[in-house]
Amino acid sequence: MYRREEVEFSEKPIYRDKRNLLTIIEVPDLLQYDIVAYLEVPFEDEQRYVPLFQKRGES
Repeated sequence: MYRREEVEFSEKPIYRDKRNLLTIIEVPDLLQYDIVAYLEVPFEDEQRYVPLFQKRGES
């Protein structure tokens, strides 16, 4: 999980829902996937951000 200041200037979008993307625990082979966005999730008293992955070559 990342803090806001670690992702806010990234070119990747921040979503509040997972859409059709995968979290790291769902990725079968990390070498074939790229981080394409971040998922905003509540964590204790602040928001945190989880990377979302998509298989290379898919849009």
